[in-house]
Amino acid sequence: MPIGVNLLLDSATAAKITSLLPDRQRASYPPHSRLATYGDDLDEMALSAGLAIITETWSPICLGLVGYGVFPGDPNILWALPAPIHALLGRHHMLDAGLLAVTGRHSFEYGGWLPDIALGITQFPGDAIEVLASAWRGPIEGTMTEIEVVRYERHKPVQALYRRNLEW
Repeated sequence: MPIGVNLLLDSATAAKITSLLPDRQRASYPPHSRLATYGDDLDEMALSAGLAIITETWSPICLGLVGYGVFPGDPNILWALPAPIHALLGRHHMLDAGLLAVTGRHSFEYGGWLPDIALGITQFPGDAIEVLASAWRGPIEGTMTEIEVVRYERHKPVQALYRRNLEW
């Protein structure tokens, strides 16, 4: 059961994005960018405390979603491409470096992280892209407003362990 650190989109943008997807392709967890993933052997309280300190001065990130795609796998993940990506890359690197003292290791994504916003899941990636292509009307503006630590368990709802709003 891996542990993830996610940035969440504001609720209005999340609702706009999920309205583009048929019900069967919507994830049970809101659109987000996973900044880091760790194994389940971490002390959740220490990770959350470290995250609170590292992100204390973080403010929300304004971005546009400018494209979309599918990460193939089980399940196939529908995603949107955020722009500009440098803000998310910076947050990923700051988080990884800051949590290294707490976790004793880099996140699984270290050195190969691709900024994206996870939108939903699908069993049929070709159909999903066709649906997104027909519904997409250009860039969608939004703001990453919350940070959250979650536990992922296959075929179960995401379990929130820690969440806080990012303040302007």
